[in-house]
This record gives sequence, C-alpha cells and structure tokens, in this order.
Amino acid sequence: MTGAVRNKPDDALAVRRRAGEWLVAKKSSDTWSEIDQQALDQWLAESPENLIAYWRLEAAWNRAQRLGAARGSVNASLERLRARDWFAFLRIPAAAALAVLVGLGAMAYLRGAAWHRPVMQSFATGVGGHKILKLADGTKIELTTSTAVRLAIGVKREIWLDRGEAYFQVTHDPAHPFILNVRGQRIVDIGTEFLVQRDSGQVNVMVADGEIRIESDAAKPQHAPVLVKANQAAVADADSVAVVKKTPEEIEAALAWRNGSLVFDDTPLRDVVEEFNRYSTTKLALADERTASITVGGTFPTAGVESFVRVAEHILKLHANRQGNTVVLSQ
Repeated sequence: MTGAVRNKPDDALAVRRRAGEWLVAKKSSDTWSEIDQQALDQWLAESPENLIAYWRLEAAWNRAQRLGAARGSVNASLERLRARDWFAFLRIPAAAALAVLVGLGAMAYLRGAAWHRPVMQSFATGVGGHKILKLADGTKIELTTSTAVRLAIGVKREIWLDRGEAYFQVTHDPAHPFILNVRGQRIVDIGTEFLVQRDSGQVNVMVADGEIRIESDAAKPQHAPVLVKANQAAVADADSVAVVKKTPEEIEAALAWRNGSLVFDDTPLRDVVEEFNRYSTTKLALADERTASITVGGTFPTAGVESFVRVAEHILKLHANRQGNTVVLSQ
C-alpha cells in the first residue's frame, strides 16, 4: 500500500521484548513507585504498538497467575500455556524466554526497583510550588518554588537540576551512584541528605547529613573533586569550590521552606526581598541601598508576602508604595 508504514520484524520483536521487561519489572517489584509508573505510561504512549504489546503480555501473565493459583504452582501453570500465549507471542524459544524473565524478575526483586534502560522524566513546580518525588530505591527529592528537574529512570540514578532548589535524601548504593548534574558541576552522593540551589552564576550546596563529592563536569576540569560533609556548605563555580562550616541552626533555617516557612536572622532586607520574590507573584522592590541594608529577623510563611509588607510598615516603619503587581519599600 502506497504511503503505509509497517514495523520491521526486528522492530516488532524489540517492542515485545521491551514490553516484557516492563511487565516483569512491575509485577516483580514490591517498591514500584509513582515515578516508575509515569515512565511506563510514557513508553506506552509513544506508539500503539507499545500499548498493544504490553496489554497482550499482561493478559498472558494474568492467565498464568490464575492457572497457577488453581494448580498451586505458577511453574506448573506456565507448562500449560499454549504457544499463542506468552512465549510464542515473544517469538523466541521458550527456554530462552524463561531465562530472560527469570533473570529480569530476580534483578527486580534483588534491587527492589525496576532497573531498566533509562527513561527520562521531567518534573517542575510553579511559583510557590512544593513537590516531593519518591524513587523506587527509597530516595526522596523535594522541590521548592520554581524548580525543574530531569530524572534518568533505570540502571543509572542520574538527575539534572535545571532551575531552582531541591533537597535530596539519598538511599546510598555504591553499585549505582546517585549523580546530580547542575551548572557544570557533578554532585556524587556518599550516603547523604543535602540541599542544592542553582543560582545565576554558581551552585550552592548545603549538607545536612553524610557526605557528597563535587566534581567539575567540564571536558577539562577546572578544579579537583571536593568533599563536603555534614554541617558544611559549598559554593561552586566553573573555576573553584569554596567550603565553609554551618551550624545546625543555619541548616535548619535554610530548610525551613520544607515546612512552608522562611527564617531570617539579622538578614539584610535585600536578601529577604529576594527570598519572598521566589515564592510570590507579588514582587517586592527596594527604593535605595539604604533601605536594602536594613536587617530583618523572624519567621514568615513562604506565601506571606502581604503579612511581611504589614510588618515592614508597622514594625520597620517603612513606606509601601504599590505599583501594579509590585510593592516598593522605602524609608
């Protein structure tokens, strides 16, 4: 037929095998996560062939489970499957198919996750947003306002922080290192809980627990790998990494956004304004450098820009001049 496009036999077989990998990973893992399901849904949506292949294999799997329950053994039920069911559909020898499935199933069981070829997933929050991602291995990634990440779901555990700020609680696995890529830096987990903020020209890192290694991602690294431990913070740019100590109180304040709060302690008003502007569509502005140098202390809700304006007026004795969606503070 003119204009018709048909899958080659090799392509069709690859689709069936891939569908089998997905199915075994999902059915064999007791830690199948929302992210894993989204990755599967993405693959199913790529083509009708993917969807049909998966549905057929799932139907054969379910028949095997029903037969196994009736006879008391899944292995016995597999022997009774007719050629048109599971293995014949894959169009590979039954013994080879069984070896593949057993291997994949064991891998999913031992790893506690669906380790398959990487599938990229993207997640983002809007202004004032907050999202928690839970990976199959137990790792948690918490995104704050205006943050975007990409995840490579599969054998590799690799993340890209494209904008914003995120807190990582990583399940350590030496065989599958957790790698975060951000603005020319590669952050490698060594059993860690850490905060990362992608800034305009640098990367800010704060370690709450454990240890990380910061490496240059450039073809010709401009700095040597640097270890950052608990109660330390680092500022990394293309040429260097500077590490300083942090008190537990400073780390707690930096992570207050996880509970919907912003904590300031003798913080210059310019920095306070910058923080509030990250979380609100109502923007604050400062009339002059003198006003920007005023220091502020206190705890405010991340969505409390209006309450802060009232504090600025009544406590700091500042003037608040509203200009559309912007509030200009001045003395």
